[in-house]
Amino acid sequence: MTEIETIEITDTITSEIPLISHLDSRFDLVGGFYLTIPLDYEHRTQVSSFFTEASKDKGKRSDQCERIILPKKMLDEDFQRVSNRLEPGRTYSVQIFQVNTPTSVNDCLDFLRKNGALLVGMQGLSLVWRLKKEYFPEGKWLSSLDIERNLSTRPSYNKRVVDPHVFGRVSKIWNKQIKFHWKLNMTWFGLRLDDTDCFILVKPS
Repeated sequence: MTEIETIEITDTITSEIPLISHLDSRFDLVGGFYLTIPLDYEHRTQVSSFFTEASKDKGKRSDQCERIILPKKMLDEDFQRVSNRLEPGRTYSVQIFQVNTPTSVNDCLDFLRKNGALLVGMQGLSLVWRLKKEYFPEGKWLSSLDIERNLSTRPSYNKRVVDPHVFGRVSKIWNKQIKFHWKLNMTWFGLRLDDTDCFILVKPS
């Protein structure tokens, strides 16, 4: 999708997570973990809660805090048409797949459907970032995909449908040292994903 300097991925695959039933040579499993949804999680306000929390670190850069770059204010009502809602208190398996050859979003969605994945949208991606950001592949974009009719339509994008939602841990050189910062993007549904892209596969455990 977008060229990023660092493309190294650390193997974080959790052996206890069941293997998927439908494999595809275009997608490589590069990580996995279990995610238990907090009891106070609210789907209706997750996006604005994330934006408020993440904005506290916006623009900061230090040894303790990786800078985060966000789009303009994100509203809950822009993201309510997600296909599947996460349930408070429930545990899900999350697997991360890397695209290894240019592939359409629809082909990625077909792979997710065949494997019984839930499509958890911006709510799911922002919660994964908050609770499990250490599993994000370095130098990659991580997407949370959804079907076209459930995507956001925002005036700032000239009323065009946009997705997937992607979070990247992007490398930059500051003071002669490579450091990472987070960047959240929203990209066109019609773009093809490439080897800088990963996506999540979420299933109830």
